[in-house]
Amino acid sequence: MIDNEKPKEISESGPRPIGQTSWDVQRVIERGARAEIGELIRYSEWSEILGRNVQGKGRSALHSARNILQRDHQIVFGVVLNIGLKRLSSPEVVHTSQAHVDHIRRTAKRGGKRLVAGAEYTALANPDRTKFNLYVSAFGAMTHFTSGPAMKKIEAAVEQCSSTLIAQKTLDALRGAEE
Repeated sequence: MIDNEKPKEISESGPRPIGQTSWDVQRVIERGARAEIGELIRYSEWSEILGRNVQGKGRSALHSARNILQRDHQIVFGVVLNIGLKRLSSPEVVHTSQAHVDHIRRTAKRGGKRLVAGAEYTALANPDRTKFNLYVSAFGAMTHFTSGPAMKKIEAAVEQCSSTLIAQKTLDALRGAEE
C-alpha cells in the first residue's frame, strides 16, 4: 500500500460505524501527534497528508483531527492565519483562553439583546415567561462574569488561593468585592 493511499477495505464514501474515525482523519491525527511543541505545520503539508486542500474541502477532516488530538492526546494547535497550525505550549494555551472569554461575553450579549428585542413579554404564557426570565438572567450573569472588572476580582481571589476556585467561591469573590 502506498503511504498516502487509503486501505482497500475502507470505503471513502461508504458508511462507517458511528464513533469510528475515518482513515483520512486518522492520518492527520498521526501527524499531529508527532508534532513538537512550537512546531508549525503548514497547510500544504496537512493537504498533502489528507490528499485534498485543508483550506477547502478538507477543512472538516482537519477540524475533526484537531478536536480528537485535543480530547484524546491533550495536544492543542493554534491557527497561524493562511499559513498553518502551530502546536501550542502550555503558556500559549492559557493566553488563548482570553479569546474564548471574549467570545462568550459577545455571544451572551447578543443572545440577551435578541431575546429582549424579539419576544413580547406580555404576550408570553407563564411557562414561556419563566424561560424568558431564565435566559435573560443567564445571559446577564455570563455577561457580568466575563466583564473586565469581574475577571479582575476573580483573578485576585485565585491569586490568593493559588488554585482554581469552585463556583461558590467564585461567586463569593465577586460578591465580597461588591460589598
